[in-house]
Amino acid sequence: MGIFVRHDCSYVGRTLAQTIRRSTTKCETQITQLLDRIMNASSDSVVSAYEARITKLEKEKLALTDKLSQTGKPKRPFGEMFELTISFLSNPCNLWKSERYEDKQTVLKLVFSSPLKYKKNEGFRTPDFSSIFSLLQEISGLKEGMAEREGFEPSEPLRAH
Repeated sequence: MGIFVRHDCSYVGRTLAQTIRRSTTKCETQITQLLDRIMNASSDSVVSAYEARITKLEKEKLALTDKLSQTGKPKRPFGEMFELTISFLSNPCNLWKSERYEDKQTVLKLVFSSPLKYKKNEGFRTPDFSSIFSLLQEISGLKEGMAEREGFEPSEPLRAH
């Protein structure tokens, strides 16, 4: 699984880099064409318009070059990302307890592979967990079902023997 993911990410990185290179080449071609037009232009206003367009294209080319240099580089060091991942996996409730709405959305996106389904008069349907939580559930040997339908107390009262 890790090899597939790594391969997939490198493919996306290569594709993005190719797209950026094509855009950079397109900018260079347009700049060259505009310079040729400037040489043949006789009106000062036309020359000024071409120069303004060249300036804009050079800024765009510079931004693309900068973006290309950042492609494929991680946003944060591996160690930091690993720590954050382990922290989240060990207790997703910590992030859920946050006051920020975005944090709660993040938890839902990371824990479940699809939106939670709710049926009127029946409640929430069985959720589809993300692959990592499905794997953790399988490894831990927990039974299906996270909580009782009625709440956190058993739906059937315990009997004393």
